[in-house]
Amino acid sequence: MRVNSINSNVNFQAVNQKYLQRAQKEYKQIGCITNHLQFCLVSDVVLFKNMPIQDGIDTLKAIKNLVKNSDACIDKDIELLTKLLRK
Repeated sequence: MRVNSINSNVNFQAVNQKYLQRAQKEYKQIGCITNHLQFCLVSDVVLFKNMPIQDGIDTLKAIKNLVKNSDACIDKDIELLTKLLRK
């Protein structure tokens, strides 16, 4: 998976473009981000280790920033990955 650095005034460093583009597409088409997208992202970080934990956190923060009215699920996933990062 390709992870790109982004320049922004928010405090995340690297965002997985695959998931960010999927989130943008979903948000544009249906007006929200599906739980399936979040599940796949967290699974890639936790189960399959295809992405560093910090990159997963940064990607979720970027998705949350994209979606103005995000639900608590994104916050819970960010909290989960942050706890894993601290271990």
